[in-house]
Amino acid sequence: MRIRVLKPSFPGDEPDFVREAWVGLELPVLEGKEQPVLVPPAKLPWRALSFSKLVARLFSRQLPDQPMPAYLVSAAEGFEVLERERPEAAKWWKRRFPDALSGRYNFRFNAENCQELRHEPA
Repeated sequence: MRIRVLKPSFPGDEPDFVREAWVGLELPVLEGKEQPVLVPPAKLPWRALSFSKLVARLFSRQLPDQPMPAYLVSAAEGFEVLERERPEAAKWWKRRFPDALSGRYNFRFNAENCQELRHEPA
């Protein structure tokens, strides 16, 4: 199964242009995880929050305080799509988190911000 990202997902350390780059992309959901899974909220002490998470908490972006349903996408596979479709955002990921793209990690996308696609793209 694949999903189409309809709007930016969970707030994180990435800048807005990187978060927004996922919008409109069709991504393969992790095999065996076709249904959204509950992901834990970011519960960090205030002093441990990154600057962007602190700003998000203080202003417009609220960090979830309850587990949220999310689709899991292999970081390596998601990155391939991002690199092909939005190379500038892919460069940011490659510079900042090269280990995350190794295939051992997953991206998570808020289920409320995604559309399920049951067909393979043409």
